[in-house]
Amino acid sequence: MNCKLSLKFLAVSSLFLFASCDKMGREGAASAERESPGYRAAMDDYRAGRLSRAADGFRKVCSENPANASARFQLACLLMDSIKDYAGAYCAFKEFVQQCPEGDKARLAKDRIVICEKELAKILASRFGFSAEGGIPVAEAEDMRKRLKDSEDAQAALKKSLEDAQKRNVELEESVKQLKSLIADAPDVDATPRDTSDIKALLEGDEDAAALPPKNDAAEVIASFDADAEAPMPFKQDQAAKDARDKARKDADEAEKARKAEAEVLKARIPDTYVVQEGDTLYKIALKFYGKSSAWKLIREANRTVISNDGRIRAGQKLVMPK
Repeated sequence: MNCKLSLKFLAVSSLFLFASCDKMGREGAASAERESPGYRAAMDDYRAGRLSRAADGFRKVCSENPANASARFQLACLLMDSIKDYAGAYCAFKEFVQQCPEGDKARLAKDRIVICEKELAKILASRFGFSAEGGIPVAEAEDMRKRLKDSEDAQAALKKSLEDAQKRNVELEESVKQLKSLIADAPDVDATPRDTSDIKALLEGDEDAAALPPKNDAAEVIASFDADAEAPMPFKQDQAAKDARDKARKDADEAEKARKAEAEVLKARIPDTYVVQEGDTLYKIALKFYGKSSAWKLIREANRTVISNDGRIRAGQKLVMPK
């Protein structure tokens, strides 16, 4: 009896372990997909409001690497939420579900497929004046069937690509085993790893230096002159040094006045309210009125009651423009 219980416990534990490993493998693959240069460039375009360019970028990633499910999911969301291409989004979501039939994203994709179908039905009904119970014209039905057939063909091609990728993976694993065997048979060499800590420190230092705000040279000059002016005799500044200090202070005051004047001009250009247009994003609105895309956070904070936390907006919304 105890032996049977032990065997059952081992079986359940093994299943749980395999499931956990499989989940970690999928998460690692998704992370690698999002780190590809093409994916990151497309995401940068999406965040900056360059929607058509972002969509083309995600399509290119999917074409070059059909196994990149993250790019396909982002393309589908972009087409549905921002470009309003429900037919394209429907096909992209169907392909994603075919590629990744399980998981939270798969369930979300299936829900969005239903939404796309409803939106397409509304568009067709509005275009041809049909009610929800009315029929669909033959030409439109044929077009929809063709698009669905194209989607099914794309899914079949994707499945074949995945099978080929799995086959190549097996071949690569076999090659790795052979290389390991050759290395094991090779004579001993100095395998001391290179110390890359200095290089890493230099790289990190460059990033930190690039993140520092620009120095205020005028303020440093004034501070230097002030320090010299307070020095005890015989190190007191001569008249030329005092004149240089006064000039530096005057230049700093004039620069500050110019900065304030420019800020007032920019502020005057900002309207009290703005009605969102088709294709607008918070990034585009911030860049248009504030001169920098990072100001989108100011707009979101000033319109908490109408803008969701993810910053998405829709045409027709009236936004308060902070000054």
